[in-house]
Amino acid sequence: VTELLMGESLYGKPEMALREIVQNALDAVHLRDQRNQLATALRRTASKEKPRHPHQHWEPDESPHVRVSWGVKDREGKPRQFIEVEDNGTGMTIAAMKSFLTRVGKSYYKSDDFLAEQALMRRHGILCTAISQFGIGFLSVFMLADHVTVVTRPCGASDSAPENKSPAEMEGLRFPVRAEIDGPHGMLCIYPEAGQSRPGTRITLWLKTGKNGQPLFHFPAPDEKSGHWDPQRVIRKLRQEFYGTVRGEVVKEDKAADARGLKEGQKVLDPAFETGRFIEFER
Repeated sequence: VTELLMGESLYGKPEMALREIVQNALDAVHLRDQRNQLATALRRTASKEKPRHPHQHWEPDESPHVRVSWGVKDREGKPRQFIEVEDNGTGMTIAAMKSFLTRVGKSYYKSDDFLAEQALMRRHGILCTAISQFGIGFLSVFMLADHVTVVTRPCGASDSAPENKSPAEMEGLRFPVRAEIDGPHGMLCIYPEAGQSRPGTRITLWLKTGKNGQPLFHFPAPDEKSGHWDPQRVIRKLRQEFYGTVRGEVVKEDKAADARGLKEGQKVLDPAFETGRFIEFER
């Protein structure tokens, strides 16, 4: 069942795993913003109703964001390809990770807790909806990755883990944690994390390698003239994908440039294009 729910028979393409985690990140940022709005509305109207969850307003130098990055960096003494999605949304407690992130068919946005919070927001003129709500999306990351690292800090968290608490007591408490997930059938190992100073979540996908240790994926090469990633090339590909407004010769040249340096058995993976292709642009 797990293989079915994380495999290409359901998702179609491994790249669509990016859609799932970017949508999760967008939802977390959206929910944090709306919890801030709710707290302001309750205070302004002197309502006797109380928020169901802690909120945390944006810092003066902070704006809501979701960032996608990729490349190669060290993991356990070896260079590994990675794709990372980082947001400054609500963050997660241990209980939320265990209940919703890694369980098949479970989504926070279908839970009684969220539906009650949604009803409270609606009474105060706030429409809270979610893009990702089906509860099977996170498992799709293992089409791309063989290991996943999640670093998260929930809103209203203390800076460090509490002392003298049982594991069961710690699950619902708010402090930064790091989770290591070693494949879809592996252990979910959770540790206190001191380096996360603001609310949000950072998910790092450590991409799969072949039996010989060679990467299975190839990131497009940077622009030859500047040496940097060329966003205009991705925009051209998106325009061609959705509107067909770019000449085929130009796209063909871009694809040839992307595939330069490709080794046998590797597949070109362009995280910028795939992210743009599968998310809702309006969000």
